[in-house]
Amino acid sequence: AVVSTQSTGGSGLVDDSWFSFSIDIVSLYDSLRHEVVMDGLDDAMDSCRQEWSADFRAWFKDLIKLSFESAVLKNGNQWYEGVNGVPTGGINSVDCGNIALYFVLKHLVYREEVKPVELQNLDRFVDDIS
Repeated sequence: AVVSTQSTGGSGLVDDSWFSFSIDIVSLYDSLRHEVVMDGLDDAMDSCRQEWSADFRAWFKDLIKLSFESAVLKNGNQWYEGVNGVPTGGINSVDCGNIALYFVLKHLVYREEVKPVELQNLDRFVDDIS
């Protein structure tokens, strides 16, 4: 992990209201459990898209599940279906990664009883930039 802080002006003082870190999660997309993505999606829709109808939510979740099910690999004459992982290169891979990661962090780090005051402005974003 690379940790960096931004200094303010030429004073040499560190502005502790801004903190950034970078972590390379090896094989994030390959190792995401479908259940975690779907639980995170439910949580995100409950938190951020309350206006979406139950029918639209069900359709949207079915679309994400279809993307999981359509990720197959052929080796010789044998076909393999993925058990875990989010298909990369698809339009929803980065979104599913972000939703799942935020869902996990929300329960492990972002809770008020866990999250230090110094990390109030902590942001995170996942992107497939390899």
